[in-house]
Amino acid sequence: MQRFRVFCYAVLLSIFSSVAQAQETKLTQYIDPFIGTGGNGHTFPGAVVPFGMLQFSPDNVHLSDWASCSGYNWNDSTLLGFSLTHLSGTGAHDLGDIRLLPFNGDFAKLPRLSLAEKNDLIFNPVGTSFLHKDEKASAGYYKLSYNMPQPVQVELTAGLRTGIMRFQTAKERNLYLDLRLGLGRDEVLSSELKQIDARTFVGYRQSKGWGGDVLVHFAIEFEQAPSKLEVLSGGNIVQPRDGAFNGRDLRSLFYFGTGPAMQIKVGISSVGEAEALANLKDELKNKDFDAIHKEAVASWEKELSPFKIQGASVKEQRTFYTALYHALQEPVLYSDKDGRYRGMDKKIHQSKHPQYAIFSLWDTYRAFHPLHEILKPELSKDWVYSLINEAAEFKRLPVWTLHSSETNCMIGFHSVPVITDYFTLYPSDTALQRALRVVNTTLISNEDWIDDFLYNGYKASDLTLESVSKTLELSYDYHCAEVLSKLAGNKEYEAKYKKIADSYLNLWDKDAGFFMPKDSVGRWVRPFDPYNASLEQTAYTEGNGFQYLWSVQHNPAKLIELLGGTKAAEARLDTFFFGKTRITGNAPPDVSGIMGTYAHGNEPSQHVAYLYNLVGRPDKCAMICNKVCHEFYTDKLDGIIGNDDCGQMSAWYIWNAIGMYPLDPVGGVYELACPLFKKITWSLPGGKTIQIEHIKGTNKNPEWTWNGKPINNFKMNRLELLKGGILICKSQFAPR
Repeated sequence: MQRFRVFCYAVLLSIFSSVAQAQETKLTQYIDPFIGTGGNGHTFPGAVVPFGMLQFSPDNVHLSDWASCSGYNWNDSTLLGFSLTHLSGTGAHDLGDIRLLPFNGDFAKLPRLSLAEKNDLIFNPVGTSFLHKDEKASAGYYKLSYNMPQPVQVELTAGLRTGIMRFQTAKERNLYLDLRLGLGRDEVLSSELKQIDARTFVGYRQSKGWGGDVLVHFAIEFEQAPSKLEVLSGGNIVQPRDGAFNGRDLRSLFYFGTGPAMQIKVGISSVGEAEALANLKDELKNKDFDAIHKEAVASWEKELSPFKIQGASVKEQRTFYTALYHALQEPVLYSDKDGRYRGMDKKIHQSKHPQYAIFSLWDTYRAFHPLHEILKPELSKDWVYSLINEAAEFKRLPVWTLHSSETNCMIGFHSVPVITDYFTLYPSDTALQRALRVVNTTLISNEDWIDDFLYNGYKASDLTLESVSKTLELSYDYHCAEVLSKLAGNKEYEAKYKKIADSYLNLWDKDAGFFMPKDSVGRWVRPFDPYNASLEQTAYTEGNGFQYLWSVQHNPAKLIELLGGTKAAEARLDTFFFGKTRITGNAPPDVSGIMGTYAHGNEPSQHVAYLYNLVGRPDKCAMICNKVCHEFYTDKLDGIIGNDDCGQMSAWYIWNAIGMYPLDPVGGVYELACPLFKKITWSLPGGKTIQIEHIKGTNKNPEWTWNGKPINNFKMNRLELLKGGILICKSQFAPR
């Protein structure tokens, strides 16, 4: 009998151990949504699912402060409420639409917070403060306890186009709905609230801010009908007209009395109020908070599962999987289930493919989109089709789109490389000719962005700011159009674009050794300070002459020739990375993560280390990338050195964790550095697997093999990777 008991105990211990081990292997445990909310990462901690339309997250009071572009910064412990839309990692404010704030007590006696410089006025909105110890966030979940004025606990979770708030209070359960305040300096153009039945309300908020005209329709379904409703406008209680409340200053108070925790279901749509309600009914059905939370966690677990890493510490796993988490949030789904969405022309369109919005293309064309060409090929297709749709609606390709508006933020037409890279992988896609047409319509036109570029062969400094950066980046875009034309079999445009792609040479000053500003009559602009990264009157975009020296991604061999050959180019790279740090002028805060004059916190520098491979010094490439990964990415609040820029900074880290990077984002050729971990298993969508191993080596240069064969040129081809196999690196940087 005693032996039987011992046997049973051993079996149970084994079972419990297996269960515990299975729980430990959940990758979502390594997601920390607070990473990047400190410093200038500009991420938010709220509830979201991968690429979801709705982002349910708290908002701080400093809505116009640059550190709070996402609506939240860890250093600000004030609370205005929880709104349904947010941007992740951007350097500009917008969204923060439809804000909910549970409270108890008399609304008129609630604390007010000072909110200066909101549309050049001073508001004193209802709000409170909280302690971070009372805050919790994880994959698809956010929780906060605060006093308003008595204790209130709020939990948030999300679906694709929907969310659920669950709240309970120490006394009566009241809710404040604010349609007045968004994020940043947005202006409410109009808003509406309408009651459908005892528990259901719909409405919209239309605002004008950084993103232009943004329209969000919403639906709210309460678990319990409110016992009392008050709608405020201009400080007064107002009555509905024709069954609806309308205005530019709408706020609503819902009173539910005392009772247990209550759920509030919300849904949004770009199309209409009925569609927002349909999204709510379709996605949430009769499910409760816990069921939707469980689905959200499962969706994140699925998206993290392609990567399994070995030999990493818990901190490193938090850094890696949270970077992947941040690279799986935007662009956001913008169409409803039936394929309808509001287009760039403000009309309702129907698409056979899901339509996406929020494209931070100046940032994301570099690493984010090439990563997802492998990681999420079907999603990449939807994004490319979305960009083509936007171009048809707006009569040119997008630059930086937010919902159905063009922000015209940053420079270039970097939807061209994103579109082109997709068709290099799928040249038989029937949308290729349509893609070339919208590219041609944009790049061969009288568009203000490019007319003098086509006429002079460069952007002139007396006609436009940031002229050198614009010339360099447009040259790359025209090269991508050349590649696209070749894929489409259009020799006429291929030849045209090939010539224009060399326009960067028109700003090369051999004597100075830099790409220099030139005026419209062809004179070099003097004096010239290559260290100047000033925001005012500069020839460069968020950078200086040193940082933009390397922006010839489509022809690095020619750049090395301009610099005087491999030895001279290596010397210039050494000065760039290891020379004395010197950046002059009023540089934007994005110019961060400094190593010499290299600035990892902003995108123009992020491909430069891989040029060492081209001058015969892969050891320096590996050393720099290893250093950047360990010093500029951590699991701390400020663990992203610059704005995450809709996942670009995080995508850079993911690429380098696996030991490679697309120096040229088009074409699928990757420069090799060295992996971060002992072993990474990457499961591809087609069922193939890439196994990446990093072992200790003694040679100065890393040594790579692919399926047992040496890689001597430090390049890996995407088509080879997609076949699956074993990639082994031997280097001095291998983890212990």
